[in-house]
Amino acid sequence: MYSELKTQNKTRANLFQKTAILLLLLFGLSVQTYAQRTVEKLNRGLVAMRLNASQVYVGWRMLGTDLTDTSYNLYCDEVKLAGSPFTTSYIL
Repeated sequence: MYSELKTQNKTRANLFQKTAILLLLLFGLSVQTYAQRTVEKLNRGLVAMRLNASQVYVGWRMLGTDLTDTSYNLYCDEVKLAGSPFTTSYIL
């Protein structure tokens, strides 16, 4: 009887240890899964640079949250400069 209880206690202790280890592993993996990457708070970072007397290069920073098919309209003094939206840097 005593040896039987001792065996049951060992079995329960082993089961408890295995369950505790499994829960710790699952918790550790879930914490890593939901971790967010660290990013800086940046704006568009618009750059305009004169190439020659009649052309200006206009470029800007794409944000990490922007969709890949995002397009833009470019305005100067409330006048739209391009006929259709564009997705890359632009030379006027």
